Amino acid sequence: MRYRIVKQIIETGSFTKAAETLNMTQSAVSHAINSFEKELGFSIFHRLKAGVQLTQEGELLKGLIETMVITEDRLYNEVHAINAVEAGTLRVGSFATASSRILPQIMKIYDERYPNITVELIDSDYEIIKEKLEDGSIDIAVLEEKYIEKDYYKLPYLYDELMVVAPNTPLFQSKEKIEIGQIPDFPFIMPDNDQDTFLKQLLKNYNVAPNIKYRFQLLSTVFAMIEVGLGITMVSETALKTYKFDVIMIPIEPKLYRNVSLVALKSQLNSPVVKAFFSIAKSLKAKG
Repeated sequence: MRYRIVKQIIETGSFTKAAETLNMTQSAVSHAINSFEKELGFSIFHRLKAGVQLTQEGELLKGLIETMVITEDRLYNEVHAINAVEAGTLRVGSFATASSRILPQIMKIYDERYPNITVELIDSDYEIIKEKLEDGSIDIAVLEEKYIEKDYYKLPYLYDELMVVAPNTPLFQSKEKIEIGQIPDFPFIMPDNDQDTFLKQLLKNYNVAPNIKYRFQLLSTVFAMIEVGLGITMVSETALKTYKFDVIMIPIEPKLYRNVSLVALKSQLNSPVVKAFFSIAKSLKAKG
């Protein structure tokens, strides 16, 4: 427990806030830290008027403490397998568009069935998600096909055709398709998120260098800028379904697809919290 207390103090910057998060008294938190520091032989926190911060020695231990918390969570997950997934922690690594499009329905059902399971969602890019999966920092990853290794367990979940999103103007209304080599002919608005890495690599494979004029992190902003005629972009077909903008989608020639799967290390498949997640995902995929 003391490692979790240290982690919460680091994250909140306060003994008081850490105590509130952990449902403990401040004196219990202080006692735990004082006892830990006494055992270590040095202080890990500077006590300041505005809060606390790690000492130099504390900084050196930070990574190990975080690893201890993760290891402790994994231990409890295995212990609670006997109790039919009544408690535990599930860590999911995902990229921005998947977090909003793939995970919500799975998470909703997961929470209804297993209300005592804590789910931590980590948003990042593909490379970092893959690293976290392999070092055990997360249990499940949402990855595009090219990042998936042969020894991973994967559940293919999203197979989306990529389309050009363009202003609803006569210039584009007349186009039945856009050749991939024509992409540089138009100002390009690049989604500054996971799509950036994905699109750059895809276009590079076709030796296409887009004429990038703008970058925006939110897809809603990208679509709004396209609506007023500032350029085009490329997104998966279903990405536009949750938005209402006066834009049009045009097929790309040749057809291009984004293939996304839910992934876990095969060694983690016996974890009850992981099993439960994949069971729900499979049932939803079968329905949809």
